[in-house]
Amino acid sequence: MIPLLRSIAAVCFYALGTTFFVAYALWQSGIGGVWPLWWLQIADLPLLLSGAVFGGTSVVMSVEQTHGASPATRIVIGLPLALFILFLLYLTFSTLL
Repeated sequence: MIPLLRSIAAVCFYALGTTFFVAYALWQSGIGGVWPLWWLQIADLPLLLSGAVFGGTSVVMSVEQTHGASPATRIVIGLPLALFILFLLYLTFSTLL
């Protein structure tokens, strides 16, 4: 299950990352009107989420390959990752900043 999740997250991360690069280049060049800036503001959370899932699953697979599968490893890696994602959600939707 983890290799499949890692593959899906990798495809999403690389696809969204490429669109971010193109949107930023278009925005800096003044091409495309407001759409590149709109995309940069809308798709930041999916890019961060797919990157976090891709990175987390890669770390879990690497650790489990050398030390064996364990639920404790997934908890130790997944808990800080979940807190990081929640922190990013707070920063995105907070009106205090």
